[in-house]
Amino acid sequence: PPITTTTAAITTTRTTTPPPPPSPYDVWYYHHNTDYVHGPFSSTAMLGWDSAGHFRSGLMLRREVDNTFNNLATYWSLYGRSPFSRGTYPAAIIVYTTTTTTTTTTTTTTTSTTT
Repeated sequence: PPITTTTAAITTTRTTTPPPPPSPYDVWYYHHNTDYVHGPFSSTAMLGWDSAGHFRSGLMLRREVDNTFNNLATYWSLYGRSPFSRGTYPAAIIVYTTTTTTTTTTTTTTTSTTT
């Protein structure tokens, strides 16, 4: 009897999709006792540093969505857990400021009399 050989080719195609950009609630900035702002850093990186004991409760930080810096203790209170861990996010911290402009106008009138 004849011998039949069957060869099969399997082609596998992999498509890699880049991960979505991080949520602005997961992007952090901080500063120590200087005016230099460090960041942006992911929540994952911040959680690692916080877990290792690098941050104190007085550290001033903010999320991308916040427009003001607050201390780490404030974020712990808002989140009810580490602010760098997964879960729901509290609302953005937005501080509104109003600038008042005052304009003063002075008018000087000079009159002269000739006789």
